Amino acid sequence: MTTLPGSVPPRPDRPPAWQAAVLLGVTLLAYAPVLDAGFVWNDDDLDDILALVDREGLATVWFSTETFNYWPVTWTSYWLEHEVFGDDPATGRPRPTSYHIVNVLIHATCSLLLWRVLVRLGVPGAWLAGLIFAVHPVNVESVAWVTQRKNVLAMVFFLASLRWWLDFQQFGGRPRYTAAVIAFLLGMLSKGAIVACPLVLLLLAWWRWGRITRQNVLQVLPFLVISGVMSVAEIWFQHVKAIGGDTIRDAGLAERLMAIGPIAWFYLGKALLPLNLCFVYPRWQFDVSSIVEWLPAVAGVVILGSAWATRRSLTRAPLTAILYYLLCLGPIVGLVDIYFFKYSLVADHYQYVALPGVIALVIGTGTHLARRYGIDGTPARIVSAGLVVVLSGLTWQQSANYQSPQRLWLTTLQQNPGCWMAHNQLGNLVTSTRQLDGAREHYRAALKLIERQLGPEHVEAARVHHNLGVLLGQASRQATDAELVTAAVEHLETACRLAPDRGDYLVSLAGVRQEQGDQEQAIGELQRFIQRHPGASKRTWQTLAGLLREQGRPIEAAEALRRGRAVDPRRQER
Repeated sequence: MTTLPGSVPPRPDRPPAWQAAVLLGVTLLAYAPVLDAGFVWNDDDLDDILALVDREGLATVWFSTETFNYWPVTWTSYWLEHEVFGDDPATGRPRPTSYHIVNVLIHATCSLLLWRVLVRLGVPGAWLAGLIFAVHPVNVESVAWVTQRKNVLAMVFFLASLRWWLDFQQFGGRPRYTAAVIAFLLGMLSKGAIVACPLVLLLLAWWRWGRITRQNVLQVLPFLVISGVMSVAEIWFQHVKAIGGDTIRDAGLAERLMAIGPIAWFYLGKALLPLNLCFVYPRWQFDVSSIVEWLPAVAGVVILGSAWATRRSLTRAPLTAILYYLLCLGPIVGLVDIYFFKYSLVADHYQYVALPGVIALVIGTGTHLARRYGIDGTPARIVSAGLVVVLSGLTWQQSANYQSPQRLWLTTLQQNPGCWMAHNQLGNLVTSTRQLDGAREHYRAALKLIERQLGPEHVEAARVHHNLGVLLGQASRQATDAELVTAAVEHLETACRLAPDRGDYLVSLAGVRQEQGDQEQAIGELQRFIQRHPGASKRTWQTLAGLLREQGRPIEAAEALRRGRAVDPRRQER
């Protein structure tokens, strides 16, 4: 039997039931607060996907470009769950509890699979490593945030693929190889976070034999093809559908290279000491002319070179763990833009796939040393249990932040007072005019932060001006306050000026002008917008038709309605 290098050989693959039960039970206990959690930011993606499937059928998420990202397995999981649990009668929306429970169960499955993969690799302390992964606080964002279903789903397929691949390497058999390829494909169809899988397989071959053979490359070739094709698809969807014409980050190649060091060290720091975790971290700025700011990248290269130089004397295991970590972080270190980079260059959920590398290295090394020096008895068990208890408590605490969007954003502001998005989202959560002053203050705070961080004319300010204008317009209808109407118009005009291609902003402005009795100006603005954007949304045409009808222009109104009906109903309002 061939074994992979490690301090202990692989054990027979019959895991003790009590260890699996403990791992599952501790995971469920640590994430108990999510049972009361609701939907938070971006979880309305679920509503959009379910509406699309209801309108066009499930095939549309597999064989069209209608979704904002090509993750058909994730979208299908949403649909299947909705078919089983349905909507909450009280809200008419999907039941958040069921989605949270499924996320936790998928995460628990990932932890079980990680344990078995590490056993197959001969990593000491494999069960403890799986348990640490299960309750590590950094993973809360991937598990407790419903929209990150894609993360945990991709990970479970990734680990299943690794497991079947290792079984194939050890025992042979075409079915195992085929299962590994299919699992990887399903993972990439869940999210591209596991794109480094083919390189990981080659890395394991190098760890095993000290070289990569032609046979290794041929065996990995189908994985490379899937990785390449799906990467192109993911980049296209991200830049065309998700980002669109937005400017995510104005950074040249030098700045992007400089950022790799701080980003990698940041993730390593949170992996080793998961304190002060934040939903949206501050967005960093870099000065490529500063020698000091290049030091993190230089230090990383030096450490990596040292690990390579000692690969023979200290075994290849440490370098393998480090390279695994860096390979899995590769897609999110800033070389390629991701939509979330508008707000921060780092996020806890980005290191979900990479984290096992750090855990395996720390736990494996610690277990190996404890066995070597004969201290792997009761003291080691006490330390291990204490570590699991502490991490579980931090995970419990972090999970509780997802119980409501208000709590999540208020906690974010406590940790990152400069987060303009948190202020904007808190303003959006206003449900009555009695909270008008509080919402207004949040929007104003957001605008001040955007002006200081991005500039007063930045397009992100348009979003806040629009939200504030809509709020003031709604309040003016209930209070018939002329000052509120004037303020609403000013903010909406600013939003339209900063984002002239946003038809939904102009529709909001037209609604307030209509309340003012200024239909003619609203009609003129909408007509000029339509001339510039012939493919304007159905809502834009309907708004124009309503204004024309009020002005006694029925023929033009009917034509606007006809044009609106001809618009593709799947077109998103922008």
